[in-house]
Amino acid sequence: MPKIIVLKDDREKVGYTQTTLGAAFTIQTTRLETGDYTIKGMKDIFVIEKKASWNEISVDFTNKYIKNTDAAFRRLAAIPYHIVLIHDTIQGMRNVY
Repeated sequence: MPKIIVLKDDREKVGYTQTTLGAAFTIQTTRLETGDYTIKGMKDIFVIEKKASWNEISVDFTNKYIKNTDAAFRRLAAIPYHIVLIHDTIQGMRNVY
């Protein structure tokens, strides 16, 4: 069975690894215009925007970063199948508030 090729943005700081995703996947690092992950050949229809924590996403919506965040979410909204994945715990969410 052929492996699924996951494209990972080269700016992704704390990302998924080959070990995280498992044997069915191969990760290739490249520059993505939108999102942090996609499947090779699907970047115009499917992307994942990964946030490492609730704190990261709350900071993204502050005055300092809101223009970049707004532009990123507008690009994301133009992709038919998009996911915002917050990789954190419920405790992490509680710590933000």
